[in-house]
Amino acid sequence: MKKYLYFIFPIYFAVRAIILAGDGNFNFGFYLRVFLFILSLYWSLKEFKK
Repeated sequence: MKKYLYFIFPIYFAVRAIILAGDGNFNFGFYLRVFLFILSLYWSLKEFKK
């Protein structure tokens, strides 16, 4: 169960990016959250496989 906690960060960044996209707000904040989603997803998958 503890390993699944690493996926909280990517889920958070994905949800925030989806909310911004739903509002039609595609500025720096949107792209920052997409970048942080990809980075945190890579990190959490790396930690999950350990």
